[in-house]
Amino acid sequence: MNKLLARQLKKLGLSETQMPSTMEDWQAFVSTIETTYKQVEEDRYLLERSLQISSREISERIDQNKELVRQLANTEKIASLGTLASGVAHELNNPLAILKGYIDVTLDKGNLNDFQTNCMNKSLKVIVRMSKIIEVLRSLVHDDIGNRYRVVLTDAIENALELLAEKIKSLNITINIENQKVLAVAIQADPRQIESVIVKIVKNSLDAFEDRNIAEPRIITISGTLNDSLIPHIKLSISDNAGGIAESIISQVFDPFFSTKPVGSGMGLGLTVASRIIHNHNGKMDLQSGNDKTTTISITLPILESKSDNSDGHSDQTEKKSQSNAGPSNGNKAG
Repeated sequence: MNKLLARQLKKLGLSETQMPSTMEDWQAFVSTIETTYKQVEEDRYLLERSLQISSREISERIDQNKELVRQLANTEKIASLGTLASGVAHELNNPLAILKGYIDVTLDKGNLNDFQTNCMNKSLKVIVRMSKIIEVLRSLVHDDIGNRYRVVLTDAIENALELLAEKIKSLNITINIENQKVLAVAIQADPRQIESVIVKIVKNSLDAFEDRNIAEPRIITISGTLNDSLIPHIKLSISDNAGGIAESIISQVFDPFFSTKPVGSGMGLGLTVASRIIHNHNGKMDLQSGNDKTTTISITLPILESKSDNSDGHSDQTEKKSQSNAGPSNGNKAG
């Protein structure tokens, strides 16, 4: 017998005496080997697939753990602000109020030259800014759920845009509101806080247009889609074409004190506070930025009811309201 064949048979635990003697036995022997080989190949394939799946799951868990670590770091950072905020609020609010009072009295009495009046007015602006910083810190630390009412989302959008109407007009921004019937749903929320979130997001877009000197047309698009799941949700999306956000910093935009603005131009807390407010309303907030230089911030919130004429969230996709350089009117326009 061929020595090579003998060695292979030995590996299989066979001896020469166990070799098939007839053609039929040889055919059965070869068939058994082929069947065994196929089974080994199937087992190998299943093992490779299991390893691939396990590797992917491990990679996903590593990414999840990284995100959890980042969130924990943010939580600890916010928690550390608790002591700071309470101390700052207590130690600075009263002195600031006294300073403001003295300045107001001095301005009321008059007898100041232009230079002195200008200095007093600038001091007032600094005091107001410091007071706002204290309030932002306090709102960031305390989970103030506010007073919850039935709020129609289109009303909140209108009120928010009205507050920013002058800046929208000065920057020649076009506001497009799409799917208005979809947006006319009711949510259970603190109207002041929801309007504040919309203001912060739109103001972020306005600042981007202003800082980057983006050429016209400058467009902010507000749209909504419904998700009729077990708990129906409304997804409010606010998009702009102000140049987008670098992919390397997208994961940081909701972090406390993160800002791409020059030092002194912002605290980097606007989107952090907004995200916290939405979280306290049982919702979520995320951001996407595409290669087409657009940025979209989406807010998902549970709704109280769904209109029968737009329950699928698409019945008025063609409806669009364009607003530019004009104040709100008829509950739909904003400058």
